[in-house]
Amino acid sequence: MNCSSLTGVVFPDSIKEIGAGAFDNTGLKKVELPGCKLNRGVFWDCEQLETVIIGEGTEIIPEACFRYCRNLKSIMLPDSVKEIQCGAYDSDGAFADCESLETVSIGAGIETIDRRAFRTTGKGLDVTFREGTRMIPDFAFRERSELVRLVIPESAIMLGGLAVSGCDNLRTIIFRSPACVIPDTADAIPENAVIYGWNNSTAHEYAEKYGRTFVPLRENDTTVLFSCDLNLDGKTDRADAELLFRVIAEAPADGDTPDFDMLCAADLDCSGTLTLMDVSLMLKAVQAADQPVP
Repeated sequence: MNCSSLTGVVFPDSIKEIGAGAFDNTGLKKVELPGCKLNRGVFWDCEQLETVIIGEGTEIIPEACFRYCRNLKSIMLPDSVKEIQCGAYDSDGAFADCESLETVSIGAGIETIDRRAFRTTGKGLDVTFREGTRMIPDFAFRERSELVRLVIPESAIMLGGLAVSGCDNLRTIIFRSPACVIPDTADAIPENAVIYGWNNSTAHEYAEKYGRTFVPLRENDTTVLFSCDLNLDGKTDRADAELLFRVIAEAPADGDTPDFDMLCAADLDCSGTLTLMDVSLMLKAVQAADQPVP
């Protein structure tokens, strides 16, 4: 604790537990942990910490464990993690005040996420629940303005009650599970979120019932999340690529402004924004169809 010049440490596989505040306010830049028990505030205020690898066996990410790790950009939690905690105060979330945190990958064993666990993590949190996850926990991200994108795996059978309710900045929610049960209320999914899912799925039914924008996923190419046939002529070709370029450049043909559905369809990687990755995926699809690239 308070060894501000300490930039690295090697943990043996035999370690069973790390005590509360053990590395509070140190200069650690990378941490690779074996599966072990973590206690409150283990890495509190490690502002230089950028990389964290947690081994299988850790079951709880406790309150304030990574609070004030301001340079931590991504975290992958092992399948053994069952719970992500917050203490008695809102500010004691496991990842509270991780201002640079952008991507979170959560494993199949998750059972509980305190809705304050990711408090004040910035304005661009992208969360993926990995394959094997059965349920997105109740209240997991309720009223978290930080959440902008959520991916629900094929294995999921239920979106927990109020899991994303009140997440006003959620732009994209992807249902890879065709039969995932979604709470039958208008506020289960924020109004402005674009819903991606399979045609005739529960996500499709929810979108139609509550008047939400729905974009179908693509079945025959897992690297492209939904159809590249932007002009709906039954094929993927140069014309679709040219249309994508115009949408991204905001220079639509014939002076027409693309509608919101077209903008969503052009978001080929379902990131919530139009980027060069969408162009790359389109070019790949056009080339796979033996079409000339514009």
